[in-house]
Amino acid sequence: MYTISWLISETITTQLLQVALMKRGRLFTVFALALFMLLWTAGPTKGPSAVMPQDISLGNHAVPAASFHVKPIWNSIYGAVSTTNLQTIVRNISEDTPHRIWYPMHKEPSDPLSDAWEYANSTLKSYTSGNMHFSLMTQQKNLVAIKQGTDSNLAPIVIVGTVASAYSPGANAFAASTAAVLEIARILYSYSLTNDVYFVLVNTITSGYGANDGNLGVSELLDELQVEYRKPVVLFWLSLLLYESAEENGDMVAMQSSYSGSVYRQNEFVADLAEIASDLSGGDRVIPQGPSGYLWIRSGAYEANERGIPAFVLSQYYLDGLAGGEFDKWNAGAYSYGLLEEAVGLVASLTTYLGTLGKGQIPRFEGTIVVPAFNSETIWMPLTGESPLHVDIEWASSSSLTVELVSPGGVTIISTTQSDSNITMSPPVTEAGQYKLVIINTEMGESYVSYSYEHWQDYDQDTLNDDEEYQLGTDGLNADTDMDLLDDDQEVLIYFTDPLNPDTDSDGAMDGVEVIYGSHPHLIDTDQDGINDGPEIDMGLDPTNRDTDVDGVDDGTELDLGLDPLSNDTDKDGLLDGLELIHETDPLSPDTDSDGLSDLFEVVNELNPLSNDTDMDGLSDSYEIAHCLMPYNADTDGDGIPDGTDWAPREHWINAVIPAGFGTILLLVLIWMLNKKRIYGRIASP
Repeated sequence: MYTISWLISETITTQLLQVALMKRGRLFTVFALALFMLLWTAGPTKGPSAVMPQDISLGNHAVPAASFHVKPIWNSIYGAVSTTNLQTIVRNISEDTPHRIWYPMHKEPSDPLSDAWEYANSTLKSYTSGNMHFSLMTQQKNLVAIKQGTDSNLAPIVIVGTVASAYSPGANAFAASTAAVLEIARILYSYSLTNDVYFVLVNTITSGYGANDGNLGVSELLDELQVEYRKPVVLFWLSLLLYESAEENGDMVAMQSSYSGSVYRQNEFVADLAEIASDLSGGDRVIPQGPSGYLWIRSGAYEANERGIPAFVLSQYYLDGLAGGEFDKWNAGAYSYGLLEEAVGLVASLTTYLGTLGKGQIPRFEGTIVVPAFNSETIWMPLTGESPLHVDIEWASSSSLTVELVSPGGVTIISTTQSDSNITMSPPVTEAGQYKLVIINTEMGESYVSYSYEHWQDYDQDTLNDDEEYQLGTDGLNADTDMDLLDDDQEVLIYFTDPLNPDTDSDGAMDGVEVIYGSHPHLIDTDQDGINDGPEIDMGLDPTNRDTDVDGVDDGTELDLGLDPLSNDTDKDGLLDGLELIHETDPLSPDTDSDGLSDLFEVVNELNPLSNDTDMDGLSDSYEIAHCLMPYNADTDGDGIPDGTDWAPREHWINAVIPAGFGTILLLVLIWMLNKKRIYGRIASP
């Protein structure tokens, strides 16, 4: 056993140093080294307040490949999108199963909706060689299929469409989103991802069946996942995706999300990443925007956003008057599958990217651009982690280029002009946001430029970049891997708890809960009252105070004695539990000696609360009190006769003898005088 001064095992200390070395140039390095020296110098010391250090293993990860090339993966995904599959699914669902009605009162589907469920399930099975299928979850009977990640303990990615259609064919309103979910599942099936992916088809439209807020099916699903400590890291909601028009942006996919403002968070990062994916590998048809109209308000993305989950609605830029009506058919003249293909490729690409970040491989972006003479081109780079940005630029040796790296705040970090056909830079990144790599051509001819950049991201923004999270074995997509209310960086850098174990000291209380209550996440019984911190918190006790109710009795002792540790007077007799133990009275009985007088009354009035007859005179204390006797004096009137046998215990016998004697003498005198009078009378009358 070790005292609190030796909380950290050598493994944890080594781990902190490794993290510190990865964060070169940060104050954390100094902190970790200082902490290491302190612990090394102090060493473990034994004592009564013992704490066993917790070992946080770095995991048995194989040495990863240097990087994963993002663009080839995205190219492959976009190339795998099948227009034939999408058209077939939309046609079969809208034509063969119209009037797909969900009856919310009875939680039952119409026959066409049941048929659509079966069709969706059989299609998914055929796409995955029978290895994936839909199951019904929640009272709203959402169809949920799960693609298992390599680590199912990590938080899931959720992709949602709607299958019910009410009283219409619902080709664009619902069948298109169902087709998108199934096609994304088909494409992602062949990819190995770290996190689980949930493919969901919901039946409900809004939370309140007429109220314009959220989606009840997604709401119940997210609540259920929360109970299972499976809070998603992102949710994609697929909506109207068939209608195209000649209007401006009429051929674009709107990607709605709720942005946080000045802080660059997951929503902004994924939206910026979506534009890059669409530009590099898709049709360059994505427009990120804020929440707009009922497509957001009545979506599952709205539900996720309300719970702090990054969420997106993908839909056509313009709404069509056909959606949800009787003419919302698969072959409507205004419908095209280009938007649906783009949305499928985009969501599949983003999911693959996020699901690969946890493999310990640094993402590598690369491409080729043409920079016109006396002109410039900008490469946008969304960056989130505090790690170096490695940039490499190559071009023909016959020209010179100027390259500028600009921060999200518009500050030029690097500006260099070179003519040797190559520029390499590795500046540190300390601010999350969109960085610009500006390539300026000051020559007469155009320049063909190849570029690449690598950077360890920090998607969950817990200040640990993906490489550090990989080394720790934590989830780079979820700031709180073990869902204990402490972010991973807090566990590793501040509290030295295990980010993979929600209860580091195994005392029944999650680490974050202990921090909230002020107890020590490395001590099983912080206040040493005999009760583990977890049960104390569950019972409403103070885990940092051994006597929660301040009655002079430790909480553990109170429980052992059957007392109430939340009440300083368990039997409500006015005498604190601690004082009852001192006076040896029963703290569970307000009248220990059953004499009709409370323990408090007896103690205050110096009676014996353990005896119903304090003065042992044969009369109970309560009787003596009721009859104005002295319960602490066996002879109240001091006449030598105990109260229990005294005919007048409140009157001394002499007080009765004196009047009685005087009366007797007076009576005798009176009798004598009467007798004298009688004698004189006889003499006077002979």
